Amino acid sequence: MDYSEGLRYGYPLDENSFVIDCGCFKGLFSRTIMEMYGVRKIIAFEPIEKFHKQCCDNLAEFPRVQLHNSAIGGRERFQRFGVKGDMTGAFTGSDEEESNWVTDIGEWLRENYFDGANLIKINIEGMEFELLERLIELNKADVFENIQVQFHSCADNAEKRREIIRKKLLETHKLTYDFPFVWENFQRK
Repeated sequence: MDYSEGLRYGYPLDENSFVIDCGCFKGLFSRTIMEMYGVRKIIAFEPIEKFHKQCCDNLAEFPRVQLHNSAIGGRERFQRFGVKGDMTGAFTGSDEEESNWVTDIGEWLRENYFDGANLIKINIEGMEFELLERLIELNKADVFENIQVQFHSCADNAEKRREIIRKKLLETHKLTYDFPFVWENFQRK
């Protein structure tokens, strides 16, 4: 199978579905999901103020999209992000920097009495490792029907960490597409 951007949107979603968008950037993914499926709710995280504002503008007509001007990861902290377009992240070198709060995915799940989502999209420029490691540590990966992730080689030990995460995810999920360091999707068994 060759990679096609359409793979990222081909899910059995409907008006009762719930989606989480980690790394909303300008809101294109959330907007496309809302236009295609009219899902019940999307919760989106974007820590960079100017991108968060673009998300707000691009998603204004969709009141069921709840935007958070923060990041989500494996532990709570203030984090510096190098701002560099769609490569913006904690591991990005840039003259432009911005700091914001990182919410621990485990705490967020607990505080929101979270019991599951149809899809979580994770594109957070290297912080996907800590987020997924935290979900695995808490035995919470299986609350997500689909885990769509873009792994990034900018994080420490990216190849090895990806291998360990994939092995653990495959205990509860099956791989539906696999384009290493492009996009991968794990569907709950």
